[in-house]
Amino acid sequence: MTTTTPATEINLGLRHRSPAAWVVRQAIVGIAILAVVVSASAWLLHSSIDPAAELPAEQTPVRQG
Repeated sequence: MTTTTPATEINLGLRHRSPAAWVVRQAIVGIAILAVVVSASAWLLHSSIDPAAELPAEQTPVRQG
């Protein structure tokens, strides 16, 4: 004779996850998104700075033409 487990008992086993695990997972995802946004913003800010504008007046390259 074989015994079968009702589908409701199987589904209940999957639903008993710890709320702390959900919070930790969401925090990790949030920190990862924050790191990507901050990194991209820093890169865009760095790439928008004109190197010639940062030089003193006597070291500014002369443009010909």
